[in-house]
Amino acid sequence: MWLHGRTGTRKSTLAKMFANVFNRSNDSINCSFEDTVAAIEVKASEYKDSVLIADDYKPAQTAAQKKENEKKANAILRLYGDNISKSRMTKTMRKQEEFKPQGVCLITGESTVGGGDSTSARFIGVEITSQDVDLSKLSHHQSNPSWYSTCLAHFLTWVSNNFQLIRELIVSSYWGIRDRNIGSFRHGRFAEAYSALAIAYEIFLYYGQSIGYSQVNSEVSLNRRTNGILYKVIQAHSNATVEENPAIMYLSALRDLIECEKINLRDITTDIQSGKFHGYMDNHYFYLIPSEVYSEIYKYYKSLGIHFPLNLVKTNEALAIERVILTRIESGKEVRTIKKSIAGRRNRYLTINRDTMNSLLDSLDL
Repeated sequence: MWLHGRTGTRKSTLAKMFANVFNRSNDSINCSFEDTVAAIEVKASEYKDSVLIADDYKPAQTAAQKKENEKKANAILRLYGDNISKSRMTKTMRKQEEFKPQGVCLITGESTVGGGDSTSARFIGVEITSQDVDLSKLSHHQSNPSWYSTCLAHFLTWVSNNFQLIRELIVSSYWGIRDRNIGSFRHGRFAEAYSALAIAYEIFLYYGQSIGYSQVNSEVSLNRRTNGILYKVIQAHSNATVEENPAIMYLSALRDLIECEKINLRDITTDIQSGKFHGYMDNHYFYLIPSEVYSEIYKYYKSLGIHFPLNLVKTNEALAIERVILTRIESGKEVRTIKKSIAGRRNRYLTINRDTMNSLLDSLDL
């Protein structure tokens, strides 16, 4: 999970309150983006059956610092998201000790890392605003730090005593919940996250019933309400990852730059070749000069303080995945720029279907 929001929204305070469960006397954060990647790997292995807080992912002052922070964030996400360690060899080609993550991780920061679906699907982002935190309840938990830990201690004891029953519940429910929701999210990992969280909450409700805290009827209502909240949180993050998708970024900027006439497209029937222009258009397609348009889009995001994440080739690949450009097979390979004769010259153009582009952007309200 990744808690993100403006500075002062008490992200780190919330993280310490609800993640430092087993040592309430140590009100500290033991991992930050000042650590090296190797140090983070060791801590991920040391925090067995615990929550490692990786604190304070924040905007960098330099390009080098930004790249380093992104490297660390991606290392954390792949470490926990794939649940594998990084293998290393000594100079004599002997395998070194591996540090596999043995718990879970909670990241806090003013923003989240970019990188498209592959990266964003490895975490659930939750935005925190100043209005989201009930200060009276926060103060209550700060004044009574053992309450939350005591509750979890009793819960874990109950889990241990009912382990076989809970195991059967997980095995019988997980895949069904996942399969029912696999089409509701853009990425399969989100359906898996939803399934895991929904089952975890159902287990906690069983615990509440066992200690007489809740009744079956109220549990059903509460479970539906909570599942709705989980669904909305994951769906909001899923939608946010779409907006961070480089293909979506490209198309959104393209539409804006065409509307403000920073990208100049000429009618396909024109014979004019002089002056600066970026391609052609008809009623159905944009025929873009790939390098010229990419350069304008890259500069557009740079002016906003945003690093466009892909080079020209990878951008065209991302657009092909979204099926918004025409592609062809030439010599057994997919080609993403199409040859076309315009104004007496035959060149390769990045050919974007205008209706597909507008439908995609409109569906995201961009």
